[in-house]
Amino acid sequence: MWHTKQLGKVVNQITVGHVGPMANRYVESGIPFLRSLNIKPYRISTIDLKYISPQFDAELSKSRLTPGDVVVVRTGNTGTAAVIPKWLTHSNCSDLVIIRTGDEVDPRFLAYYLNSAVGKHHINSRNVGSVQAHFNIGAARKLPIKLPPIQEQKAIAAVLGAFDDKIELNRQMNATLEEMARAIFKSWFVDFDPVRAKARGEQPYGMDAETAALFPDRFEVVDGREVPEGWRVVRIKDIASLLRDSVRPNDSPDKEFEHHSIPAFDNGKMPALELGGSIRSNKYNVPSESVLLSKLNPRVPRVWLPDPRFSSRSICSTEFLVLVPCPGIGREYLYALFTSRTFQRRFSTLVTGTSSSHQRVKPNHLLDMEVVIPSTDIHNRSVDLMSSFYFKILRNRYESQTLAKLRDTLLPRLMSGQLRVFDIGALAE
Repeated sequence: MWHTKQLGKVVNQITVGHVGPMANRYVESGIPFLRSLNIKPYRISTIDLKYISPQFDAELSKSRLTPGDVVVVRTGNTGTAAVIPKWLTHSNCSDLVIIRTGDEVDPRFLAYYLNSAVGKHHINSRNVGSVQAHFNIGAARKLPIKLPPIQEQKAIAAVLGAFDDKIELNRQMNATLEEMARAIFKSWFVDFDPVRAKARGEQPYGMDAETAALFPDRFEVVDGREVPEGWRVVRIKDIASLLRDSVRPNDSPDKEFEHHSIPAFDNGKMPALELGGSIRSNKYNVPSESVLLSKLNPRVPRVWLPDPRFSSRSICSTEFLVLVPCPGIGREYLYALFTSRTFQRRFSTLVTGTSSSHQRVKPNHLLDMEVVIPSTDIHNRSVDLMSSFYFKILRNRYESQTLAKLRDTLLPRLMSGQLRVFDIGALAE
């Protein structure tokens, strides 16, 4: 039997994270400090994750988080919920509702309920505040929740969780692939490891003889910089063109566009499919060979390699710079360059604007940045290698998108009791 109860009567504790000024309290490393932007449906995002000192964490003991806690966004996208995962062993938070479930409620089931349409409806109907609506502790305690027996909760959470576990595994695999690509780019084109090894009379580590033969064994000075022999020092504008081809999707209200936006990037790097009538502002066209680089708040790197198969109605936010490689330059090389940490550090120093949330880089400042370009043979070899990584990454993203759609199809039916978890096997057949 399913019973509707008030949340505060079936969980152990409902409290709230730290509410107050945080200016000058963040540190480079320490205790992870979650904010609303780190809470996504079903998961914790580490984009722009902040840290606090252990001493400040001790002062905020009431808002400490442990694995298994359910955290809910109070202001902004109210009601968005996630479970603190096992890998986040010790963290703290600001302006989040914290729920510790106990024996009557499965935490993952609760997160799915809160993210479902019925959960969102109940939360939105109880938001308070005339200037900025927010979800407070009192509303959380009185929130109605329809609960099956605990074993059925766990079974439902296991079914839905299987989708999210695979999505998370794909995300981790992609993070590893991205890191491998960055490591190769850094070794070859920043630290020049193969050239230095050959200069010492050694075989470059982990590299086959055919690839190693492409690298020189000495350096030369070009424009005051020591670079591998035969390589060039150029500016970004010498290897990529900046496009500003504007489009008004609203002029084609019934056509579907692939919209590359900042939120879509942060939510999995998959463009949102939207009808032109719902997109009010001008956008940029995204050609098949382009790379997107966000000029907004570059301290949070956002570099996008769009799927070239869907370029006929592919658009992006004007917060992105649309760059197309010049002849002889592969877009995979351009993407690897823009995602390298060396580039990102330099790029983030070019910002203008005083507000930390609205700093931007002027396009001309990007185009004037100097970079070292290898010989054609080495460039082409790197593009072949990077392409294999990026193909796997894109494939994993599409699989995750399909899994998310399946999860979202099952979610409302399981949360309402319309579909019993024991019927899913028959439904799948």
